[in-house]
Parts: sequence; C-alpha cells; structure tokens
Amino acid sequence: MSGNGLPSARSTPASDREVKRLRAELYEKLGRPGEARAVWNELLTDGAKDRYVVEEALGRIALSEGNAAEARRWLEA
Repeated sequence: MSGNGLPSARSTPASDREVKRLRAELYEKLGRPGEARAVWNELLTDGAKDRYVVEEALGRIALSEGNAAEARRWLEA
C-alpha cells in the first residue's frame, strides 16, 4: 500500500498503451492534432497491437488538416 492507504497500481505494457491511446484521442478531441499525431506515432513505433486503429487515426488527422494524399496513404495501409 502507498502512504495514502490505497494499494499502488502497477504499470503494465498493455495499460501504458491504453493510457497513450486515450491521451491521443483526447488531444484530437481538444483540437491539438500535432500532439495527437505525436502520441499515435509513438504507439506505431511501439509496435501497436491494433495498428489499424493508429493508422485510421493518423488518416483522420491528415484529412482534417486537408492533406488528402497523406490521409489516403494511412487509410489504405
């Protein structure tokens, strides 16, 4: 237990990925595509288990920025 009486949670690779994914989604919702893209790319280089989710998100960001060619590359991957 930690000093505040609550058991301490252990970080696992799966929970770390989920936190990153939630952070990326939040950045998108807040209109911060550059930060969202950075987190999505980090997940991609970490060997994302569900790579298709990351590619779809990167395509969505590119499309929202008016970059149809980049969006197509991500969405057709």
